[in-house]
Amino acid sequence: FKTTFRLQPSGFISFIGAILIGLGAWAFAHEAFVIADAMGIGGLSDKQIAGAEATVAKMRETSPLLLIAVFALTPAVIEELCFRGYLFSAIRGAVSPLRTVVITALLFGLFHVLTGSALLVERFVPSTLMGLIIGWVAYRTGSVFPGIVIHFVHNGLLNTVLYYQDQLSFLGAGFDDKTHLPPLWLAISASLVMVGAVMIWASSRKHVQADLHRAGDLPSP
Repeated sequence: FKTTFRLQPSGFISFIGAILIGLGAWAFAHEAFVIADAMGIGGLSDKQIAGAEATVAKMRETSPLLLIAVFALTPAVIEELCFRGYLFSAIRGAVSPLRTVVITALLFGLFHVLTGSALLVERFVPSTLMGLIIGWVAYRTGSVFPGIVIHFVHNGLLNTVLYYQDQLSFLGAGFDDKTHLPPLWLAISASLVMVGAVMIWASSRKHVQADLHRAGDLPSP
């Protein structure tokens, strides 16, 4: 059970790196969504938009903590145990690390295309991008936990912004799915992701070498 779902501890530094990546990666997922929409990939009908707005209005009537628990924590745990836990360990036993990350990311993207009774094709690009990022972290650390942290921080940040959107309107651009983020926001987000990635990379070198030895990709010392 522990190895199948990759429940090994990953260390304090990797958790800090995961938090930083989660805080920064949302900006690039947003940009991917905007680009996909501009390219005509997917798109919501007027009926779907009206339904989404009604859902958001109902969400704002509940407690923000309940919102975070339902839409951030629960998906983060369940989806990561599935994609970067069970599937990742199964696929890694048959193919290389790169292929494992790509395959699980594509499946992760496809999973997010189907939402209820709607096919949201435009979600494939940003979801696959997040799958690639979390997949890399999952491989480097050998654990599902940093991915859960990234997933939770990412979803929690987006849902918090959605909940307090009216109060945050003074920030200007950045909350419209069709609007590119300001360059300063992208620069800050990129810096957070880079620092987090360096922390993940530096804290996981021994694990990667051990994984390659086990898989036969490196000769034994």
